[in-house]
Amino acid sequence: MTKIKLIILFCKSVTFQYNSNLFVAKSATTNDGSAVFKGTTHFSHFHYSTNEDTYIRGGKDGSNIILSDVEAGGKVGIGVYPSTYKLEVNGTTRSKEVIVETGWADYVFEEDYQLPKLSEVENFIKTNKHLPDVPSALEIQKNGAKLAQLTTIMMQKIEELTLYSIEQDKKIEKLQNDLVKLQNQK
Repeated sequence: MTKIKLIILFCKSVTFQYNSNLFVAKSATTNDGSAVFKGTTHFSHFHYSTNEDTYIRGGKDGSNIILSDVEAGGKVGIGVYPSTYKLEVNGTTRSKEVIVETGWADYVFEEDYQLPKLSEVENFIKTNKHLPDVPSALEIQKNGAKLAQLTTIMMQKIEELTLYSIEQDKKIEKLQNDLVKLQNQK
């Protein structure tokens, strides 16, 4: 006689809605302690086996798969346990797009923004070996890169570069006009 233990972790109760059923069955194809959970409503399922991949599949197109550790504040770890963050992945992720909600650096264009002199920036770089307001390579290696913060800082630097370019363009145009005036005086 084969015994299957059903262990439900991280939740206080299991609720079945809309006349759905939950089937817990030993895998028909293996003899290694695998289990299959299948709900008849839209055939959602979870499949786990000790020598196979684990599959979690929503039931129909557009259905959601929600991973949540209710007792630990909703943290999910992939390849890491316990998770320190809401979602922590120990490895590379691939995505079509990532949306990071952050502030932005348009304050650079405000009238009262103090654009650093390029000589000050140069001295800072010589002393610190990185741009002002930008974390050093050592800080990033130690703490990781916080994308929202880093994206805002990079935008600040791009906007500052744009202002420097505009300023330089005005100086170049004035010098060209002065040169033409000098040539016309001869």
